[in-house]
Amino acid sequence: MEELSKTAEYILWYACSIYNQRLTSRPNMPNIRHFMSDFYQSDKRLSGISKDEINLSLAELKQKGYIRLYIRGNFTLLQPGIIYIKNKPKRLFREIFDCLKQLNPLK
Repeated sequence: MEELSKTAEYILWYACSIYNQRLTSRPNMPNIRHFMSDFYQSDKRLSGISKDEINLSLAELKQKGYIRLYIRGNFTLLQPGIIYIKNKPKRLFREIFDCLKQLNPLK
């Protein structure tokens, strides 16, 4: 599986965290997975990134099928994007385990 750029992965993580907050606080909210083009301005880390880099990262997420990107920069978080973030800790653990296994093979 190809990895995402750090900015794209952070955007996806941030969108998923907002989505989870919405699920908890307003589960019946219409368009619960929809984000406006200026969504990143409410995050300290993302607000310091250029608009061009944000747009490139959104295009990367669209190309991977993790979001549906609209002309004005709004986007909808898709199920594969949620699953990617949900499985990230599992993949990281597996990578660490594989690395340790290469260093010290189990007998």
